[in-house]
Amino acid sequence: MLEGLLINDFAWWSFYVLTFVAFFTTVKGCILIGHRLRARAQEGQREQVITGVQAMLALTGFLLAVSFTLAETRFGERKALVLKEANAIGTAYLRADFLPRQAADKTKALLREYVETRMSAKSIDTTELERILSASENIQKQLWMIAAESGRNEPGSTMINLYVESLNALIDLHSERVTVGLIFHISKGLMFTLFLATFFTLGVLGLSFGLKGARKVLPASGPIILFAVILLMILDLDQPKQRFFEVSQKPLVEVLKSMK
Repeated sequence: MLEGLLINDFAWWSFYVLTFVAFFTTVKGCILIGHRLRARAQEGQREQVITGVQAMLALTGFLLAVSFTLAETRFGERKALVLKEANAIGTAYLRADFLPRQAADKTKALLREYVETRMSAKSIDTTELERILSASENIQKQLWMIAAESGRNEPGSTMINLYVESLNALIDLHSERVTVGLIFHISKGLMFTLFLATFFTLGVLGLSFGLKGARKVLPASGPIILFAVILLMILDLDQPKQRFFEVSQKPLVEVLKSMK
C-alpha cells in the first residue's frame, strides 16, 4: 500500500524525485510532439487545445482543492485527538487518587510511563509503531486490572467509578488515534484520479506550448512545480508521519510535566 510504503524516509524522498521527473518528462515530451505538429495544425485546432487546457486546469484545480481539504481535515483531527488524549490522561491521573493508596501510586506510575511511551517514537516505521502500540496496550491492561481489583474490593464506590470512566476515555482515545492516524486515508481512487488528471493536464499544457512554437520546458516550469508540490503536500498530510507538517505533542509534554 502507498501509505505503508511512504512511511520509509528513503521511499518517501524517492517518490518526491520520481514525481518531479515524471511531470517534467511528460511536459517535455508533449512540447516536442506539439512542436512537430505545429506546421500541420490549423489555427482553429490550436484554439481548441488552449480551450482544453483551460478546462483541464479548472478540473484538476477542483480535484486538488477537494483532496487538500480532506487531507487537512484529517490532519486537524489528529491534532485535536492529541489534545483530547492529554486531557483524558490528566483526568485519569487526578482521579487515581480515588483509588486505595497502593493502587493509586502504582496507577500514577503507569500513567507517567504511558505518556512517555506515547512520546517515545523517533521514527514511524512498522517496527517502531508495533513497539509503541504493544507497549501502550500492555500498560492499558495493567491499569484496567488495578481498577478492576479496586472495584471488587469496594463494590459500588462512586469515586472508583469516576476513575474507571476516565480510564475508559483514555483507552477509547487510543483507539481513535490509531484509527484516524493509521487506518483512515484519502481514497486510493481519488488519489489515482488526481495523479492521472495532473498528468493529462500537464501533457495537454505541454502540447499547447509546443503548438505555439516553444521547445523548452522552462515556460511550463511553474505549473510543473506547483502541481507537484500541492500533490506531495496532500500525500504528506495524509501520512502517519509528516515531513513538512507536524502533529504537535506539546499537550502530552505539558501533562507529563504536571505529573512529575
